[in-house]
Amino acid sequence: MSGFLLDTHVWYWLLGAVERDLKTQDRDLLEAAARKQTLHLSAMSLWETAQKEASGKLRVSTEELMEQSFSPNSIHVLELSTSILIAANRLPGTIHGDPVDRILVATGRQLDLTLVTHDTELLRYAKQGHLRVHKV
Repeated sequence: MSGFLLDTHVWYWLLGAVERDLKTQDRDLLEAAARKQTLHLSAMSLWETAQKEASGKLRVSTEELMEQSFSPNSIHVLELSTSILIAANRLPGTIHGDPVDRILVATGRQLDLTLVTHDTELLRYAKQGHLRVHKV
C-alpha cells in the first residue's frame, strides 16, 4: 500500500471542522490523493474524535465528519490489526507515550504510508529515520 495517512488534526483541518486551514498546496496534494484512493485515516482517529466530541472539545459530531469523508474517491478508513497494535509498543527509536500517536506511527510504518501531521513530537520522531512524514 502507498499513499498518505492523516493525523487526526489534519483530518479536521481538511474538512474545516476547526479554526485552522491547510496551505493550498497541501490541500491540493491531499485532495488528489483522495481522488486516487490513496488517502487514509486510522480507525483510531475515529475513536479519538468521538472522545473529543464526548468531552466537549470538538463541536462537530463524529458522524458528521464521517459523512463528509467516507464516500467513493475519498478517505479510506484503516482498521486496527493485531500486528499494528503490537507494533505500536515495539517502535524503534525514541517516541513519546501517546497511544494514538504510537498507533498512527505503527500504521504508517506497517502499511508504507506517509503520515501527514503538524505534531512536533511526530516530526521529531521522523527525523530519527523511522517514519515518513509530510509536514503541514
